Amino acid sequence: MLQWHLEGDENTSFFHNYVKRRNAKCNIRGISIGGEWVKDPIKIKEEVHRYFSTTFKQVSSTNKCFINIQPSELDNRFLSLDDCAMLEDRFTEKEVYDAILNYGGSKAPGPDGFNIKFYKKFFWLIKEDLLKAMERFWSNSEFSRGCNSSFTTLIPKNSNPLGLNV
Repeated sequence: MLQWHLEGDENTSFFHNYVKRRNAKCNIRGISIGGEWVKDPIKIKEEVHRYFSTTFKQVSSTNKCFINIQPSELDNRFLSLDDCAMLEDRFTEKEVYDAILNYGGSKAPGPDGFNIKFYKKFFWLIKEDLLKAMERFWSNSEFSRGCNSSFTTLIPKNSNPLGLNV
């Protein structure tokens, strides 16, 4: 602990040896696929993709909307017709900008490498493209590929994992 305090994250052999030991400990050297031990990284990636694709597949594609709500169906538990209409309107530049301003500024960056501070500072520069993406979402009820991307890190729960669900 004292050595870490003294040398810490600086570019020292201590730091690099620590990182190497940690990486060696956390690496997945192979997994069991269909009862067979597989070490090929490509086959492991394919199995990870298959496992998570089936585990987290989309259950329903029906979009919830407020179209065709009759005034007689509304009471104090539901939204007013004006509120329903407002929810179905296109996004305005002001709404998008206000949403960005109200978001925390130092959250981790997304897959594009930018955190919300970037969007706040350079909204004037990217607003046209951002508004086009929002319009596409409004028109098609879908995000462009990659907009909702995320990274998955597999963290072994024991020192010798055999598979993805073990």
